[in-house]
Amino acid sequence: MKNAFSLTNFLKQSPVAQAFILVAIINASLLYFNPLQKLDPQAIVSNRTWAWWAVKDFRENPSDVIMMGSSFIMNPTWQEEAVYRKQSVDLVVDHRTTYLEDAIKSRALVPQNLRCFNFGLPGAMVSDQAMIVETMCQGPQKPKMAIFCVAPRDLMDCRFFNAGGSKHFRYLTNFTENKQAKDLAFMDVPGKFADWFSNALFFKNKSNEIQTLRANALKSVMQPYLATLPPSPLNQNSEEDRRSVFKRDEIEKGAWLAHPNTPYWYVNSSPDCRMRYKHLNSQVFENQKIWLDKALKTCKERGVKAVVVNVPSSPEARECMFPGIYERHVEAVTTITKANDIPFYNLDPGWKHEQKDYTDWGHMGPQGGSKMLNAIASIVAGNQELVTALNSPSNNNSANRKVAESEGKQDAL
Repeated sequence: MKNAFSLTNFLKQSPVAQAFILVAIINASLLYFNPLQKLDPQAIVSNRTWAWWAVKDFRENPSDVIMMGSSFIMNPTWQEEAVYRKQSVDLVVDHRTTYLEDAIKSRALVPQNLRCFNFGLPGAMVSDQAMIVETMCQGPQKPKMAIFCVAPRDLMDCRFFNAGGSKHFRYLTNFTENKQAKDLAFMDVPGKFADWFSNALFFKNKSNEIQTLRANALKSVMQPYLATLPPSPLNQNSEEDRRSVFKRDEIEKGAWLAHPNTPYWYVNSSPDCRMRYKHLNSQVFENQKIWLDKALKTCKERGVKAVVVNVPSSPEARECMFPGIYERHVEAVTTITKANDIPFYNLDPGWKHEQKDYTDWGHMGPQGGSKMLNAIASIVAGNQELVTALNSPSNNNSANRKVAESEGKQDAL
């Protein structure tokens, strides 16, 4: 038969096809053998995001208690911390919450060197909290207790689509090879395919590691010369507009400071609230339920005491919610925590809303932060299992911890 197609002849006559097969073989070999040395994920070239700074601080300063959540937790905790310390607090690099430490110590017999860490991240979902547990709650640095602070948006935000699309999530995956976590990261077929394709290409998947190794080699050669150069003006803080700092890909020290004497203000952001709660977003909600269950199971497996707290929803937020969102949220969290035998506390029923608790529909200021942290401290102190966990031998070297300065703190909590 004339002109019959022959794959063998085609490959012999096509340099492009030969090159493609050769590249595919090299790529597969590199993925299998991975000749690159194992690098500390913190040292790999990466944008210094909020998660990057939080992980760096936590690894340098292991803590007994981590409190996780979105900016609903991050903001009021830092703002109250500035008021409590009577000094400005850099939200980028300082994640310690001495207010919560002292609030717990004033209510329960726990070690005086108790250390609490604010792992709140802007826009974080429950899947981000689960990845913090997966990557940070292990080994000698693991905390004794993990406090999951959740709000309805943390499981169904209508502006959120896939766990793997989160900047926090993507950074934290550098610290784990957990296949189940990666399988749950994308719910849609295009997302799963894009993730698979990216991981299937060695020079794309390992691009940051390759860049880091090359940069380290260049630095070792250039270091004698670089040491003689004057400081770069690019390393100095600017007075640029910082209003969008929470959404930026790169955060620098001093980008967001909490001050002890900031005047009270309230921003009417109802349009943003209605956008986030405009429908049930059931697909994301079902996925985030799996992440919450996974996170709680991981805590139990690793001996980290977990507690889940539903943070108060403002009257404005409740008015903007699509019907059924709040009830579905509380029911789901109640069911998941009960199945895992994890204590769940809903702060909403006993919360007395005051005008100055909130600075917008979801974020609390120092006054709301103080009330919330006191409520969490009372929850910890009132649960004997949690108190016992805090009194258990520490995984961390307490001798290396910095003891909080008592001078200038409020006496009453």
